[in-house]
Amino acid sequence: MFELIITADKGYGLFATQDIKRGTRIIAEEPMLVLPSDVNTSSLYTYLDKLTPDQHAQLSDLASTKHVAPPTLKQSIRQRLQAKYSGAALDAAVEDSLKMHCTFLTNTVYMGPDVCFGMGIFLNYSHMNHSCRRNVHNSYNPTIGKETVHAIRDIKAGDELLTSYIHTGLLIKEDRQKMLAEHWGFDCRCEVCDGPDAAECEQRRERLQRIGEGLAVYERHDRILTNFAPHPVPKDDAQALAWLEESVGLLKEEGLAEHNLVHAYRQCSEYALKLGQAAKAMAYARKELEVERVCLGDETDHMEEGMEGAKFWIRHLEKMSEQEAVKDRMNQKREAKEQKKNDKKAAKKAAKGKK
Repeated sequence: MFELIITADKGYGLFATQDIKRGTRIIAEEPMLVLPSDVNTSSLYTYLDKLTPDQHAQLSDLASTKHVAPPTLKQSIRQRLQAKYSGAALDAAVEDSLKMHCTFLTNTVYMGPDVCFGMGIFLNYSHMNHSCRRNVHNSYNPTIGKETVHAIRDIKAGDELLTSYIHTGLLIKEDRQKMLAEHWGFDCRCEVCDGPDAAECEQRRERLQRIGEGLAVYERHDRILTNFAPHPVPKDDAQALAWLEESVGLLKEEGLAEHNLVHAYRQCSEYALKLGQAAKAMAYARKELEVERVCLGDETDHMEEGMEGAKFWIRHLEKMSEQEAVKDRMNQKREAKEQKKNDKKAAKKAAKGKK
């Protein structure tokens, strides 16, 4: 489905060898190396030392930047290796260990929310290059224990598979460029940053950022924060929903039909429910599920807690709907019973009047 090709200006990259439909799972791979969530990166060397020669070579082949190295890393490596090496051998061992540390930190994938499953190296995924408008979505799936990559739009044979190195696509250009330069050491020249429609992209992302900031303040329910907010804040739930619906449109225009859109649909559903619009809440939940399946596939049992997954949110809405239906039936029975009583009273009263 894909192949590794050397590019003119970005090193290696992954390219589609066939047309790939939106929602197709392109990669599902286990990590070659995992640093557990309860282990500090200062102890990374204990895991790197356990790599086989083949694994060492595979990790060495990945891109690496020294931007990610803590200032004291090289010295701490030297101190640790002094007992084993000396002279030129020590210098070579230090450089090799430093490169391996930097390669891990450059290519590591955060596995799960708050890195709860650790930091991992996935060889196929690590060869993907960056775009601020990616065409694939990656996520670690603890239900199957693999990093998955799905096409989030149709991809033509010969197209490069592009991911996003930064966690949110809603950042404006200045913030995106700063993050990419500081951690990965390059200036992004993708279509969003430097394409012919870059100015329009920036306007949409600025608006998305303002919507996000306004909603964050609104949901704090703090009058002081609202009064002193630097940008507009929704005045009520109805306006908050309207803003979220606007953000859905902007995300689609920006080609960000991935986790950002999933989150926006969930927020729309929640606000619709607050406003008593159960049918609209369910409609948005179903749209959330459709995009979630495109991004993640169907194995989402790990997202049951807190109804994080769309299918669990839908079940909750269906249960609420069933409960409301039961209440309606009970009310109807009660009203029918009351009406029957009233009819009997009216009939008795009419009979007395005839006498």
